[in-house]
Amino acid sequence: MAQLRVFIVEDSPLIRENLISALEELVPLSVVGWADNESGALDWLAEPANACDLAILDLFLRSGSGTGILRALRERGGGPECVVLTNYASPDVARRGCSTSRATSTPWSSIARAGLPPARADACAAAGPTGSARSSARSR
Repeated sequence: MAQLRVFIVEDSPLIRENLISALEELVPLSVVGWADNESGALDWLAEPANACDLAILDLFLRSGSGTGILRALRERGGGPECVVLTNYASPDVARRGCSTSRATSTPWSSIARAGLPPARADACAAAGPTGSARSSARSR
């Protein structure tokens, strides 16, 4: 089975590393890069040498937003499938995120509880979308 190539946009180092660890342990995928803000994500995704099948986006970032990334990808045309994860998954937030593109919106706590042991899931869910404000995008 071919591995799914995934790009992650999350500004909290703790959540990002826990998400990467859980995904790589539970799903046949490879995280090919990450960014902690909108501009870094868009730069990485625009680079022809970078390819991914799925982008997992945090909705609220310290710099920019997952919605901004979705909007830019829609305007460019093409791009990876997207899943939006957020701690703020009210019906209104989910509608706004999903109306921006073909993305799926899922609460962080649901993802955390689905793939992490209870103690790590609670820590991940409690941490929320907080983290570093530095600008970066990384390939793994």
